[in-house]
Amino acid sequence: MEIGAGAGTSYPSAIDTDNKLEYDKESSEKTLARADVINDTAAAVVAIETVLGTNPNGNATYIADLLKFFQASYTAFTSGDETPSISSGQLFSVPAAVTITNFDDPPASGTKIIEVVASADDIIIAHDATKIKLSNGIDVRLNTDDSIVFRYDGTKWVERQRTQL
Repeated sequence: MEIGAGAGTSYPSAIDTDNKLEYDKESSEKTLARADVINDTAAAVVAIETVLGTNPNGNATYIADLLKFFQASYTAFTSGDETPSISSGQLFSVPAAVTITNFDDPPASGTKIIEVVASADDIIIAHDATKIKLSNGIDVRLNTDDSIVFRYDGTKWVERQRTQL
């Protein structure tokens, strides 16, 4: 829908356009302000807010970070790496038995959410309240297809959810 056509917005079912610029052909020093442009833009803002809801990014810095999390593919950690890097994504698989004691390369600022999925049996995540804080305060053993979700709080990884099949 064309913003300024007086029909509101077509969002979220379609993306609005703005092909008719607001200017006065007679004078480059004047700008027209048609009410329909302002009203349609306001309708688009309300439509966006309605779709996103309140606080749509939660603990993430940007909504894009959340979308990346849900659309990402799994990255395999290097076999035997006890402190694997999480810089390459949000979703990780652990290919072989190992004890993970920390995750390298946390974000420099803000928070990050990661999910770790066991692709083998006997994956140990070691509890350390200053590095990886597990909800029950003891090490966890993951077997094939088990998963655990962490949020980096700026100083340590905190368990958010665990699924053990």
